[in-house]
Amino acid sequence: MRKIPGVILALSLLLMIHATSYAAPPVEGFLGVSWGTGLEQIDRAMTAQGFSGKTVLNQGSAVRYRGNFEGYPAYVVFSLWNNHFYRVTVSGICQVWDKDRSSEVGECFGRLQALFTQQYGQATDEAGPPETRVTYWNKLAGPAGQKDELRLILLRHLPEGGLTEGSVEVLFENRRLQTCLYSQMMGRMPPGDCPVK
Repeated sequence: MRKIPGVILALSLLLMIHATSYAAPPVEGFLGVSWGTGLEQIDRAMTAQGFSGKTVLNQGSAVRYRGNFEGYPAYVVFSLWNNHFYRVTVSGICQVWDKDRSSEVGECFGRLQALFTQQYGQATDEAGPPETRVTYWNKLAGPAGQKDELRLILLRHLPEGGLTEGSVEVLFENRRLQTCLYSQMMGRMPPGDCPVK
């Protein structure tokens, strides 16, 4: 059996380290709830984290909880297709009704934006004027051309004249899983396991 020269082995290891250091971190769900998880498992995970006020919505296609998200009171809504979690919305973060307190919404948005940048890397895109800023993190799964696996959207809403609440909202969805579940439901794909990572 031939021995692999040390130089080739060392170069191979360097290339592997280089390739993995630029890979996006694996995203396996949200708040400890894995993609594709059903209602019972979601309830167990959320209850264990201190979330309460469970409300089943839309005949079981969504479930809402009250609790703290990154230290802020918020509502968390998990959307399900055929009892498989594919999207979560966290809303009512940093709610204010007074226009003079709009800076609180901006500070909250900035803090969450920094947190997500640390966790998911540089944002893919930013849109909208500063007062209604939207920041996107799109993480691609597999070869170029496939649908986004993770779409994390951070939205900032400001009160207008004290009549409308201002808040921050987070939308976090696995679009590839959503497409797969929808295709199965419509009979375009045979039943089976949809990608959950």
